[in-house]
Amino acid sequence: MSEPNQQLIDLIFHLNRSMRQCLMFDSEITQLTLLQLETLIFLKQNKSAQMREVAEHLHIAMPSATSLINTLASLNLIDRQNDDSDRRLVRLVLTKKGESLLAKAVEAKKERINKILSFMTQKDKKHMVSILETILERMKEENEK
Repeated sequence: MSEPNQQLIDLIFHLNRSMRQCLMFDSEITQLTLLQLETLIFLKQNKSAQMREVAEHLHIAMPSATSLINTLASLNLIDRQNDDSDRRLVRLVLTKKGESLLAKAVEAKKERINKILSFMTQKDKKHMVSILETILERMKEENEK
C-alpha cells in the first residue's frame, strides 16, 4: 500500500477514535454514545419505529439493537408501545425526557464541533466538505454493488 494511503487510513482511524471521545455528552443521566445519539435522532425522525428499523438504520444485529434500546429505555429516554393495529408489533418512541436530552446533546455536540473546527478558514471548510461528500458518495456506490 502506498505511503499516502496508509497515512490516510491511520488518520481516519485516529480521527474516528478522537471524535467519539471528544463528542461524548456528559450529563447527570448518562454519557450518550454516538450510537445512542444516532438512535434518538432516528426515533425523532421516524416516529413509532420498530426495533428492526432501528437495527437496519444503524447497520447492527438485532441483539445489539435490543441491548441499545434496553439501555435507552432504562434511562427513560424511549418507550416501547404496542401497535394498536397489530399487538405483536412494538413501536419505539421518544419520551419527553428523551426529546429534551436529545435537543441538549445535539446543541452541545454542535458547539464542540464548531470549537474544534474554529481554526479552519471558510475556504478550508468548503474544501473539506467537498472531499467528505466525495468519499461518502463513493462509499455509497461501493455498498450498492
